[in-house]
Amino acid sequence: MSENDQINDLASIESAQQENAPQSSYAITRNDTILYPLANMSTPKSMRRILFNLDGTESLFEEVSRNLLDVSQDELPIRSPRKRPASFFVDSPCDNDDQTEDVENREDHQKSIRQKRSCSNVQSIANCHTGTHPPLEASIALPIEPLLSEHILHPDPTLYTTLTDTADSPNSALPSPSLSPEMTSATDELWEGNSFEPEANSLVDLFDAFPPNLQSYVLLQLSRRTSTDALRNATALIMQSLRTDILSRLPPFLTHIILRYLDIRSLCRASRVSKHWHTLIENDEELWSSNLKTAGFVLSPDEINEMEKPFARKQIYRRHHIMRLNWKYNRASRKKLYGHTNHAVTCLQFDEDKVITGSDDHSVNVYDIKSGKLMRILNGHSGGVWALKYVGNTLVTGSTDRTVRIWDINAGVCRYIFQGHSSTVRCLTIIVPTPSISSTEEHSPQPSQPLIVSGSRDFTLKVWRLPDLDEPVIDTDQKESTYLLHTLSGHTQSVRALAAHGSTVVSGSYDHTVRVWDVEHGKAGHVLTGHTQKVYSVVIDPKRNHCISGSMDSSVRIWNLEDGTCVSILRGHSILVGLLGLSGDCLVSAAADSSLRVWSAETGECQYLLAGHKGAITAFQHDSQKIISGSEGGLKMWCTKTGTLLHELIDDISGVWVVSFDERRCIAAVKSDDVTRLEILDFGVHGLE
Repeated sequence: MSENDQINDLASIESAQQENAPQSSYAITRNDTILYPLANMSTPKSMRRILFNLDGTESLFEEVSRNLLDVSQDELPIRSPRKRPASFFVDSPCDNDDQTEDVENREDHQKSIRQKRSCSNVQSIANCHTGTHPPLEASIALPIEPLLSEHILHPDPTLYTTLTDTADSPNSALPSPSLSPEMTSATDELWEGNSFEPEANSLVDLFDAFPPNLQSYVLLQLSRRTSTDALRNATALIMQSLRTDILSRLPPFLTHIILRYLDIRSLCRASRVSKHWHTLIENDEELWSSNLKTAGFVLSPDEINEMEKPFARKQIYRRHHIMRLNWKYNRASRKKLYGHTNHAVTCLQFDEDKVITGSDDHSVNVYDIKSGKLMRILNGHSGGVWALKYVGNTLVTGSTDRTVRIWDINAGVCRYIFQGHSSTVRCLTIIVPTPSISSTEEHSPQPSQPLIVSGSRDFTLKVWRLPDLDEPVIDTDQKESTYLLHTLSGHTQSVRALAAHGSTVVSGSYDHTVRVWDVEHGKAGHVLTGHTQKVYSVVIDPKRNHCISGSMDSSVRIWNLEDGTCVSILRGHSILVGLLGLSGDCLVSAAADSSLRVWSAETGECQYLLAGHKGAITAFQHDSQKIISGSEGGLKMWCTKTGTLLHELIDDISGVWVVSFDERRCIAAVKSDDVTRLEILDFGVHGLE
């Protein structure tokens, strides 16, 4: 019998077996993509030709495929129950020297025929590079396991392997890989019997033997033949195993840089991802210090001391952030403190423990800010108290009785009385050593010691040394030569306003001028002329080395402290500009025309006009977030950045004497029904206590 007759004989036998076999119930339809969502996924170009090296031998694995979902049912061949597709082989030359034509055993005969098929495959695959696909009935579809195993174990550098379309169960509705190496005895052993049923271990070992790029290809083909449920389970396992903690793999300094790009909301969410991230974010003290600075939060002395504790900086930030939100949404507890009967409150200062007020009833009241209790009343002045400042436990007050008094706040006693002015002490300030705006020495503290500067209706300013309360108590009037350092003369009318930074003091007077002084040495500087009426308010801008003044002539002027020239004239108000405030680059002026104006301290441009009060603005304060202003009828809060009215904080009053706020509280001295009281709005309760 000739070789071709043997091949045809074996093909006839297999064809008869397939005709007698029942047709597979897994016929492919277009609905199979519902059960097998990746069935139509195309193979990436990079995986269609795979070059790999095994034991120093270069091999090529190439796919030539056709989508069987586009094939009609009539075109599909009938499959045997063992899922082994029939194959058509093109005759081609093959070396048959080792083959015996006279076969005594049929199984050996069929085995030899299969070997010849393999040789035919090599030639058929070589012809596939023309781009012409063989008909479906002639597609090459040998089982992948034994062929790939043999190919991996015994690669041939001239081998071409090709994948073509087959139609089997739904799990093989897509291109099935088929390799065509020259078979060896190891392969023949794998093919013995009517079906190939490898053990699980052999499949794993086979997969382990593949090179990485071929493993990727096999996984792709398996995923295309995998049901939705199986894909879902596999995805869950894969995603869980591929999760990695990015931050834990980076050096600390890179982690810090990355975290600095996150906003606060993102940082808080990230801290909940894992214990490691929580510890990482909580312990990054530099990160939270930077956030505190960027947000512009002002820390209390207690919070500054608290900064060194573990996790303290984040907690401080959290506290201030919540308080800022409380300001924004007007979430505050309200407390009323009574005192000074129906007299005007002329000055006010407070901290975390106490509130101190001065009044024209000649007294100074000290309240406990938490309980609201009036702790003590400081009596001693024989006239109204028009100015007060305190540092630590030392309180300084100025009065219409022409004296300056120094008090021990905790003891509630007057320790010193400075007499020297011949008229009302209208304004005063305490200067503590700070870097000078005019010093050529970097970070040079000026002045060299704490000073008191008082301005009077006697046209003069006096510079006093701030006494140390540890010195013996003196009940009698202290001679002015003991603590008086300088008397600054030059104004020709009352000194109405003072501002200080370092050793530089600026005074505004009813003589229409602004004067600059060096209080460290008691020397007069520039005389700033230009206003046509009384000067009621002054502030210093140390960032730009400017000072700013407001006058009854309705203008605001910006002056250069270096040469005394007028830099800008800010116009817009129609009457007395009685109050000025500067915070960062934001300048705010308040006038008797019932309006406030927000200016750029850099350019002098008016950014917003705040109108809504019923009368002259009698008190205001602002920072980078908000402006709080008081007038006849109520206390209002505005947005510094947009100029919009945020809230009516208090509206059941007839007037506001003084207003002051810090990060947590706003305190206003108000008049209602001819009774003076303090209104304390605490924005540090909601969400914190």
